Amino acid sequence: MPDTQRFGDTRLNCAALARALGVATSPVSELPSDLQLPEAASCWVGPKAPALIRLLPSRPEPESTPPPLVWINSADIGGTACHQRVPAPVISTPLQSSEALARIQSLIDARLDLTRPGTLVQVHGCGVLLQGASGVGKSETALMLIERGHSLVTDDAVRIRAHSGGALIGSGPGPLHGQLALHGLGLLKIDRLFGETAVTSSAAIRLIVALTAQAAAADPLHGAWTVKGWLGRTLPLLTLSSQRPRALLIETAVRQMQTRSAGADWGLESAGEQVPELV
Repeated sequence: MPDTQRFGDTRLNCAALARALGVATSPVSELPSDLQLPEAASCWVGPKAPALIRLLPSRPEPESTPPPLVWINSADIGGTACHQRVPAPVISTPLQSSEALARIQSLIDARLDLTRPGTLVQVHGCGVLLQGASGVGKSETALMLIERGHSLVTDDAVRIRAHSGGALIGSGPGPLHGQLALHGLGLLKIDRLFGETAVTSSAAIRLIVALTAQAAAADPLHGAWTVKGWLGRTLPLLTLSSQRPRALLIETAVRQMQTRSAGADWGLESAGEQVPELV
């Protein structure tokens, strides 16, 4: 499958949204038929910025704050006076704010089912999504990790669904589950070559590794951590040159995440915020 191919989208039907909020029909004429939720977003639903669907404030937000796609006016926030001053449609609901936000998140979780290019491997219990241009070495990197005792979830394309606990669950989208495509070797049946434990059906995506064919820089720490807003979540992102010892570095990256998990929740980092480099 070419790396540019993709299935599904992140459009949320506004009629379904209104029904979930206890509204029989679209409450405002300017509300579109669908809300296009951008993939590169760290928060789709929440009480305040940067959420793209958020509660109507009781007072105007600063002019520098990006407006959401739609405001939610819940029964307990008393934001009616702001209706004429917000540059986005408003849905008024009889629900309390906590219930309204929970229903919207539940609706998104139930309907979000996407397929994206990449190879997903479970490393030390964490789903690591390998992405990059065709031929950069995603499958080869996965094979290195499998040989080191980790498990393949899916190669070439990853089906992603939201989980109510906040995670993104990745699995194989079709009949090629448990197979790895390698140039020159064809389709490898991983369970036959490495045993049943070398294949798992799904994994919670905790890390994105972007592989690049660019030569490694002179700086041995090239490949610094960043974070990426993606599908309404924030995930740590590590860019690695395909010329580096990828399997070892990915293992180390996962271990580093795990050792820090007691003191910081990677899923709550702000998009674009720098996190410590891989050492």
